[in-house]
Amino acid sequence: MRRSLASLAGRGLRFLITMMVPLGKIWCYIPDPPQELIMGPAPRHPERVRSDVPLSPLERELARQLRQPDPPDEHRPHRPPSGSTH
Repeated sequence: MRRSLASLAGRGLRFLITMMVPLGKIWCYIPDPPQELIMGPAPRHPERVRSDVPLSPLERELARQLRQPDPPDEHRPHRPPSGSTH
């Protein structure tokens, strides 16, 4: 009798714990981070661009390409692969 009571109590406790996990996921509110925190690398991150140094011509061209997506393939001029004899 004791064994079945302990087993029943153990199963009941296990059930309560497993039901608390989804309840916690439903009722725990995690706010979104502020927009300024997700706009780029951290202040001392090695990939952060220094604001006091102007961009090189290559960097300006790369920044321009990132702002303007490439046109679809059907609008690009056809270029033969390098090394072809056309």
